[in-house]
Amino acid sequence: AHLRNRLIRDRHGKAVGMIGVSIDMTARIAAERDLRSARDYMRAVADSMGDGLCTLDGAGRIVYVNPRVEEILGWTSAELVGQELHDALHHTRADGTPYPAEDCPMVQARRTPGAARVDDDVLVARSGTLVPVQQVQTPFETDDGVGGYVVVFSDITARKRQATYAERKLHDLAWIERIRDALDHDRFVLFAQPIVTIDQDRAVQHELLLRMIDEDGTVIAPGLFLPIAESYGSIGEIDRWVTRQTVALATAGHAVEMNVSAQ
Repeated sequence: AHLRNRLIRDRHGKAVGMIGVSIDMTARIAAERDLRSARDYMRAVADSMGDGLCTLDGAGRIVYVNPRVEEILGWTSAELVGQELHDALHHTRADGTPYPAEDCPMVQARRTPGAARVDDDVLVARSGTLVPVQQVQTPFETDDGVGGYVVVFSDITARKRQATYAERKLHDLAWIERIRDALDHDRFVLFAQPIVTIDQDRAVQHELLLRMIDEDGTVIAPGLFLPIAESYGSIGEIDRWVTRQTVALATAGHAVEMNVSAQ
């Protein structure tokens, strides 16, 4: 309880009585305890999240960041609180060019109700590196009228690495099929590059340079298909093809040099 006492004095200033008021504080204390408990609970949840979380005020300034933000981006809470999120963390595009706030969907969403989501974005780490993220910004308003935004983002570096790996594998598989088709249909060709003596200024030999001919007749440089052939086991067949052609030219009396793989 909360007690308030007041003395009653007569006209001569002598105390003649006292008025006491007792206020039951049970409900108020319970409400404050519940509020602290709720805040502690929400802070515990935010601090233990695997994703980065920032709360912003109505102007987009950072009010709070959870520890995961510090782990992913390297910025401390003290360095970020009070800064506008876009200016601090989101001012650069994935290609390194400046990202004006007026072009940012997260900033634009603050002028309209509802959440904003960007599935492939970047945030700027303290080191200056760009961290690929997926982020969602959601507006909120408390019972006492305080409004702002919650931004949750996840580091998608591993996911993008896996996607890049899968794309590279699909690319390689497509080239393997083209190489296999060229072997089956004898669509390789040797270009003869003259080897010229300095003293006599004449060609004394020719170096044989391999090219692949695509289905449409396009001549394909070796740098595009030989590394893949070496990685996926087709280089042996190509070496044998080159050797057969070289032997045939040498047998016909041509002085030639051939290139084969280290294998």
